[in-house]
Amino acid sequence: MRFAEYIERKNCFAAFSDRLLQVAQDQGYNLEVAGADGHGDNIYRVILNPEGKDTVAFIGGIHGDEKAGPLAILNFLHHPPGTDFRVVLLPVINPHGFSRHIRRSSQNRDLNRNWCDDDLCDENKAVLNSLDRSVCFLVTLHEDANADGFYLYYSDRDRKPMYDKLVALGKKILPLKTKKTVYGDKLDRGLARQDKIDLSRDKNRCCMETFFWKRGIPYLTVETPANLSIEKRVLFQRRAMDFTLAHLAKKSS
Repeated sequence: MRFAEYIERKNCFAAFSDRLLQVAQDQGYNLEVAGADGHGDNIYRVILNPEGKDTVAFIGGIHGDEKAGPLAILNFLHHPPGTDFRVVLLPVINPHGFSRHIRRSSQNRDLNRNWCDDDLCDENKAVLNSLDRSVCFLVTLHEDANADGFYLYYSDRDRKPMYDKLVALGKKILPLKTKKTVYGDKLDRGLARQDKIDLSRDKNRCCMETFFWKRGIPYLTVETPANLSIEKRVLFQRRAMDFTLAHLAKKSS
């Protein structure tokens, strides 16, 4: 089934789950249930190379109308690259939104703005319980329906050369966002540096990436333009996953 047909199906999370279960069975993965959303749909987790010392985590489907990240993770699971890292994958943490092609969760929450509450919602608890102290890097896979091109957020300036290379790779697949700002953040050739986060802004203070950044976990956020070709968006997000693992390995060697 082509991407376009797949994501337009009613209750496409059920179809996605069937695909995920099948690839886990075919590849011999241990598909775990990390939690459930407010309607009881499973939030799945796959861990590759479980004996690896350091963990890189990839999270998709934070917003249910952003389909490229989950599909890129599914593609990744079909043919994962070799790595010494322990790799944690959460393909869809918002099953309710994914099935209904909407941003918010079953409790009408934006799961990327729900990290200031003392009592996290069920979906975010599943994320928190999946990311232990061995996580050395976090990648969140997002999309932007208002963007004319892709862009990246990053938290650690020491890795900027790596992100510049990722931008160059991305430009071979998708257009780069041309504007100099994005939602109040400065963009420098498609990169928004977040190593000094303004916590007075709710956008920053309550988001998932900030939550983990404050706990010492650097992150990369990939944003693809949701109105362009789904095949190209998935291709870039998948390439970004492979690229990140390869370049993190070079830096740690």
